[in-house]
Amino acid sequence: MECRQCEHDGAVEWFVLEQRTIYRCMQTDCGVGFVDPQPDDDALAELYSTHYYPEHGGDVVYDNSTVSKMEQHVRAFDRELGLTSKSVLDFGCGHGVFLDAARPHTASVAGVEFDDVGRSAAQARGFDVRKSIEEFAPHSFDLIYMNDVIEHLRDPVDELGVLRSRLRPDGRLFVVTMNMKSVTARTQGAKWGIVTNPTHLWFYDERSLSATLRRAGFESGAVQRWPVTFDHHGRVRATAQRLLQRAGLDGSLRVLTRPTGGDVA
Repeated sequence: MECRQCEHDGAVEWFVLEQRTIYRCMQTDCGVGFVDPQPDDDALAELYSTHYYPEHGGDVVYDNSTVSKMEQHVRAFDRELGLTSKSVLDFGCGHGVFLDAARPHTASVAGVEFDDVGRSAAQARGFDVRKSIEEFAPHSFDLIYMNDVIEHLRDPVDELGVLRSRLRPDGRLFVVTMNMKSVTARTQGAKWGIVTNPTHLWFYDERSLSATLRRAGFESGAVQRWPVTFDHHGRVRATAQRLLQRAGLDGSLRVLTRPTGGDVA
């Protein structure tokens, strides 16, 4: 099988599920996991309406944009980058949970959301949310935020390249995605919700995410180890989660990066 990202032959079956097959590239300078073939646009639209937006009449099954998580991310950005004078874009903003958390701390916020229901809901809350990143002018943002989005893109390298052009000089990109080297991934395998989620088209660990970022014109990026807590975790689980995050073995990768060379072409 040819890798959908690097186009080298030698990708192997990773997970064979009832409705699809996930392959993993064996090239050391790639290593990404990918679905082949990808579902068509109509099939994807139906999957999103079923699994993300109750307004469509479906069940919310895969929603990881909790208010608590978004607020913790905002506080971390404020510590690391200082958000007061920053213009921030949430790429894949859904209903605008992160935008709501970030608005009081930033110079301006905006979003991109392809789903009509999600975008309308965010716009109704007063946010500038558009369907495509190309509707924003180049060099518009100091920080672009992608929470559990990169795994949904048709062509992450191409899309990241467009995002790169929307960053201002010395801008930053923050990417959150799954960690296929995590303890959960290793123990649950094909039963992990990340793997079974039919809207996920790409699968990453630290090495493959770094390779994807480099192909798109970004630095490999620094994995962020600051703790993120979850309201539903009890005391023991919360402690275990903090330890896994410090060791890079929790279920999420959080990477802060910048364009190669520190500026935007």
